[in-house]
Amino acid sequence: MTDASGLGRDAGYKGPVRAEGWLGNGLQFNGNDHFVYTAAEDIRGSWTASLWVNNSSTAQSTEIILNSPDTSIRVKQLGTGKVGFSRYGAADYSFNYTLAADGTWKQLTFVGDTNGTSLYVNGDFIETHSVKINLPTQSLGKITSSYKGMLDEVKLYDRPLTAAEIRDSYLADIAAKPSIALNKPATADASTLGHEAGLANDADKSNASYWEAELAGLPERTWQVDLQGLYTLDGVKIRTIADGASYVTYVVEASEDGSSWTQIGSRTDTALETDFGRYFVTSAKARFLRVRLTGSSSGTAVQLSDVSVYGKPASIALGKPATAESSEAGHGPELAVDAVPGNGTYWDAALDGNSSRWWQVDLGQLHRIDRIVVRNYVEGSRYYHYEVQASQDGTTWTTVAAKTDSAPADDDGDSYTVNVDARWLRVVMTHNSSNESMHLSDFQAFGYALP
Repeated sequence: MTDASGLGRDAGYKGPVRAEGWLGNGLQFNGNDHFVYTAAEDIRGSWTASLWVNNSSTAQSTEIILNSPDTSIRVKQLGTGKVGFSRYGAADYSFNYTLAADGTWKQLTFVGDTNGTSLYVNGDFIETHSVKINLPTQSLGKITSSYKGMLDEVKLYDRPLTAAEIRDSYLADIAAKPSIALNKPATADASTLGHEAGLANDADKSNASYWEAELAGLPERTWQVDLQGLYTLDGVKIRTIADGASYVTYVVEASEDGSSWTQIGSRTDTALETDFGRYFVTSAKARFLRVRLTGSSSGTAVQLSDVSVYGKPASIALGKPATAESSEAGHGPELAVDAVPGNGTYWDAALDGNSSRWWQVDLGQLHRIDRIVVRNYVEGSRYYHYEVQASQDGTTWTTVAAKTDSAPADDDGDSYTVNVDARWLRVVMTHNSSNESMHLSDFQAFGYALP
């Protein structure tokens, strides 16, 4: 890994793979001995370290995210399981915060100054320990007891950021993400003239453009957006009208099918609306999102000036029943549609003199599919040949994509744009340039269920 700053601090790594992060690409660490070695000197004096994490469940007693020979910062401290830091050969310290493995992204910010070492989570202050350490920067992760999860947007400063700067950084990182709701089809149960539903999820996030509806004696009004595909959400930002004098109360809900809804946030307090609005963290899967507005301090009308939704397409194949023509011990077909990216888990089948081996997944019902991603085992110049097939009945198959060239398998996998309605998807593998085994580490399909 080359240092683009020109300072010559190139990095080496073992284990982490590139995956979709908080903003663009991040790194997936799988615990144990995964690390990125930077060779950078520790930051002495005052400092700040900010990073976005999406924690994964692990049985490890310790998880180290920043390390040096003298000190470490840990998302899981030995003995307590809480976020903390350590001075090797001296003592371990824990903050009063446990990082949950709940599928959501969180911004952790650590500050070292004359007061000691402090922790902020999502822009909010958690605790200060009077003990101060140098900021460990020799490696992300560690050769043992490393972090397990996603890591992105690592920012290191040689000064202590103020509480206001930390909050602003958190809000700026949210605002930098593109909204998956932008200009998607929006509807409402009512709208006032000139303030139609689509004005709540257009590009204008200010008071100049907003949806509005009169309550007209009703207990609530409903606004809804169709994301036009299934997504795993990271969060939802809601802004009503920020005029320094009013507030609107509401409930935010998500649905995969437009019929069954799950609440992901609400606003019931009387604090005045801010220019940013409110942000709700969630890991819900959804195609539809709605806001039920229940009251306004300024009159009988309710408004939405911005609804921004953040997330990434969710594979409709994730965790679905998978079968295969054959499998090697410990490498069953289900491992191609588990939640582990990279070479960590994979389906494996030997040709054993056959011309091909097939693997397939049952999506459970008919889906409209627009993209498929196939990732094989990644190792140097190794490449594979295969066909991707689709079926509505599990009997009649149609080829929708194929790989026949010698391009090496890579971490991103092979992405295919398709337009097919199917319940079953199958990969028929015919060639591995390195040996006679067929490997499928990740299979993803994107789209939505048909009624």
